[in-house]
Amino acid sequence: MAKMPTPSEHTYYPWTLHETDDMDEVWELRGDRNSKPIAYIFKAFNSPEHDLTSEERTEDEAEYAANACLIAAAPELLHLAELFQMTCEDRLSLLRDDEKEWRGDDEWRDMIGHFNALLTKCRKAIGQATGK
Repeated sequence: MAKMPTPSEHTYYPWTLHETDDMDEVWELRGDRNSKPIAYIFKAFNSPEHDLTSEERTEDEAEYAANACLIAAAPELLHLAELFQMTCEDRLSLLRDDEKEWRGDDEWRDMIGHFNALLTKCRKAIGQATGK
């Protein structure tokens, strides 16, 4: 497996997809203020070794378009995950400090477990996105 490069700050969002002049088969992903290209994303699988039917190519194009949109949304999704992480941390703090007295033990433990699980998943996603 290739070693991941050391992360730095990502190109500021919003990221947007642009048509290219490359025979209409590639999108160009650009960052804020029309930055230099971040990435090129193929619109569909195209290889001389594979003879795709028209239906397969249409299915590929839809899947590749969905992937491209998800990639373009990544910086905003990362920002939301960071906000959600802070929300989970705040909620856990309130549960531990202020709510144990008036919540039933089972409900309190369930809520602590629920927010801890969400926080763990959130931290994992942020770590994957930032390489940390």
